Amino acid sequence: ARMERNIKLMKENKLPFCDKMEVNISEKDVKIRKKWEIIRKIAAITITRIAAQTYFEKKSEGKKNLAEIIEIFEKKYQFKEILTKREKEFLENRVENSELNVEFYFKLETAQVLLWVLSIGEMPDLNNFSDLTSIIEILENENLKSFARKCEIRSKNKIMDMLDYIYRLNWANVEIKLDGYERIVNESILYFSRLALEWVVQDGKSMDDIVIHT
Repeated sequence: ARMERNIKLMKENKLPFCDKMEVNISEKDVKIRKKWEIIRKIAAITITRIAAQTYFEKKSEGKKNLAEIIEIFEKKYQFKEILTKREKEFLENRVENSELNVEFYFKLETAQVLLWVLSIGEMPDLNNFSDLTSIIEILENENLKSFARKCEIRSKNKIMDMLDYIYRLNWANVEIKLDGYERIVNESILYFSRLALEWVVQDGKSMDDIVIHT
């Protein structure tokens, strides 16, 4: 039923589709994460984006400000509990690694989708990058408990519907380029949007270990 709904949506949007594609994650394997975990992940991703931006700018005072911001966010959200190994090393070592900087810079797109999962705003435009300032404003005016009281995880069906649609959109984005046309959506935004949703439905699995099949 989910496949049929999303294929119908692809047809309505005049997008290419493959009717032989099954859902990429089986319903029986899905376990939605807890609200507090998702909130902490949003905080962790936001902090790593701030760090990446700080390293890009290469301003000495920026690193001092970063340390202060990390401390403030840790008091509010205890986000360090949910850092992946790579995120932890990135923040602790403060290494100006260009490849990691790029990854954690664009990874902010996962935070925007996680906010949607928590019913904070709409699903982001897959052609426009997320605004760091607006996400910081949401976080700095709350803490873990107050944020948890204000948000509600969307239903399993809505999350799975969106994940399945983005999975098909990923295929369509490649297919349409192979046919010589412009892309439908930005590949980086699409990738990190899928990563966020696949992380949400695979409780117990580190974001570092999730492979995005295309």
